[in-house]
Amino acid sequence: GKMAPLREELKSSQAEAETAQLAYKTLEKGTSAEIAQLQEKFRASETAKEKESAVCATLKLQYSEYVEMHAEYVSSVNADLELKSATNTSNQETNQSLMCELTSKEVELRKLQSEFDLKHTKLQGVNDQLKTELGDSLNREYELKAVLKECEQTINIMQLEQQQKLEEDSKRALSLW
Repeated sequence: GKMAPLREELKSSQAEAETAQLAYKTLEKGTSAEIAQLQEKFRASETAKEKESAVCATLKLQYSEYVEMHAEYVSSVNADLELKSATNTSNQETNQSLMCELTSKEVELRKLQSEFDLKHTKLQGVNDQLKTELGDSLNREYELKAVLKECEQTINIMQLEQQQKLEEDSKRALSLW
């Protein structure tokens, strides 16, 4: 008769431990999913960064090609000017139009330069934002891992306490015999 309440107590403490273990498993599953999600987000941001870098590289290439073309153009215009001056000093009008053309090309080049600078600045901003996001993701992962560790420790303590309680109960039960 004296064993019945002990058995009940044992049953309820076992149920408590099982509930705690179930809660831990659920939390662990959720945390793993969240960590996987963060890792996925990080991979996506890395891909985005690579794409942005490729765009930037293409722009730089286009710009340097344009600069080269411009230099060639300027030297051909200058050669043309020299030739015309040497051949005929009365060809002032032609020189004038060539100079106008050259000036407009230089304006175009400056416009291209400022466009390039603008895009470069924008890419820098995107890059910085991605770095920040990555940092936040890693911090969140560390936080979640810490929570998991705490839960593990709590469950270990509960299991240890339950083990001690069982031992005490069985000792008590034996002493009652």
